[in-house]
Amino acid sequence: MSPPLIPIEQKLKNYSVSDKGCWIFLGAKDRDGYGVFGHTKGKQLRAHRASYEIYKGKVSKDLLVCHICDITSCINPSHLFLGSPKDNTHDMIKKGRKASHKGQNHPSAKINDLDVIWIRKQRDSGRKLKDIASDIGVSFGHISAICKRIVWKHI
Repeated sequence: MSPPLIPIEQKLKNYSVSDKGCWIFLGAKDRDGYGVFGHTKGKQLRAHRASYEIYKGKVSKDLLVCHICDITSCINPSHLFLGSPKDNTHDMIKKGRKASHKGQNHPSAKINDLDVIWIRKQRDSGRKLKDIASDIGVSFGHISAICKRIVWKHI
């Protein structure tokens, strides 16, 4: 027989209060930094979602529990609000937290901003796209798209 489950309310008492009023969950965290704990038969709950449900009410599966404070391990119900995935994305952009994967910041970028400037100068001076592509080590099509400003438009 398995041991009795610890009530969710008890698990949510495992926090410390930050100077900004966040209740920082002190239990386990997932790879994204959200507090988590086991609940029933291998099912994990995110602590902030459980906190919202305990203190404010049930949450439908199509809604997210978002943070006003942007601290993923915060479980303070006054720092939590409900929103759609779209609402959450708009909140992230509004607060300047959206990671930029444009240009050289893109994880698969093979060139950088200075390379793009050099490529365009080479083309403007009359060099052939295939020769530029050979020099820089990317495809002819990519060099063409750079020169036409289809990609790397921000440079």
